[in-house]
Amino acid sequence: MEIQNIQKLIEDNYDIDIENIEVLRGSVGNQCTYAVYGKDKKYFLKVVNHFSSQEMETALGSVDIQLYLINSDVPAIPIIFTKDNLPCVFINKQDAKYMYVMYDFIDGKGDPRSMIKAGEALAKIHNVMKNYTGQLIERGKYYFIDRYVGLMRKYKYPKAEFFGEYGNELWDKIKNLPRGYCHCDLYDGNMLRAKNDGKMYLVDFDTSCMGFPVYDITLFCNRTNYFKYDYKGYERTRIRLEKFLTGYQRYNTISDGEISAVWIMIAVYHFQLCPQGIERGGYHADTEDNGYMSNTLIFWERQYDWLIRWKEQCLKLNSW
Repeated sequence: MEIQNIQKLIEDNYDIDIENIEVLRGSVGNQCTYAVYGKDKKYFLKVVNHFSSQEMETALGSVDIQLYLINSDVPAIPIIFTKDNLPCVFINKQDAKYMYVMYDFIDGKGDPRSMIKAGEALAKIHNVMKNYTGQLIERGKYYFIDRYVGLMRKYKYPKAEFFGEYGNELWDKIKNLPRGYCHCDLYDGNMLRAKNDGKMYLVDFDTSCMGFPVYDITLFCNRTNYFKYDYKGYERTRIRLEKFLTGYQRYNTISDGEISAVWIMIAVYHFQLCPQGIERGGYHADTEDNGYMSNTLIFWERQYDWLIRWKEQCLKLNSW
């Protein structure tokens, strides 16, 4: 949608005098984000478009979680309500449906030095979400493992059965871990340290689910190189995890089994991350690339090598 149309929509629905709108991220999946400048305040606008019924449910669930956290005793980015006191705006057009959600703009960034504070922030959210009564999508073996393996089998990748056996082994190790709220996309960029108050804010709740809370911890602490195996990544992750848990355990409990499973979860991450890109772009076995495209033969071959070497290192360190 063009900037002038977005400006009119905001002026029609919000008590904001707009001076400027800038694109932050163009179309990524079915979302675009913008910085909206008012006369004395800056806002963050997320636009979700081309809804399927499932995407609609996901987007509404994300807003509901955000509102729940705002009303709980955890740092949460405020949603700006419309003139009609609604948390979002829906627009139906012939070609698509759109949802607009406006937030306060948090001037901050991911800060790798704030591991203890990040641990505290996530622990508070995991704890508060134990009492959340909204519906969370259940994520199980299909989402974490089988979706990826199924695509490999569909495109007749020769090593698909290796990935299937490896994935089954991973699932057997994690399937009985404690389940609960999982953000499921907790990278540095989704945990911001605000410049004005130093608080840690968790953002982007679109992949929230009922899953494994320790998966969030794994993603945030992981310092391995996803694309190219680096033996030193294990130690970098161990140091980061140790600091993170110092903060996390002040506000929430975590079992020894969950902590030990972090190394298994790093391998699970290599199964969970890629399917969406392959489903959208298909598989291109003959495409030459530098190993960063998840839907090419080169990428899958490098992931095969990565997983073998990760398991070997973890076995040596008694982490498997």
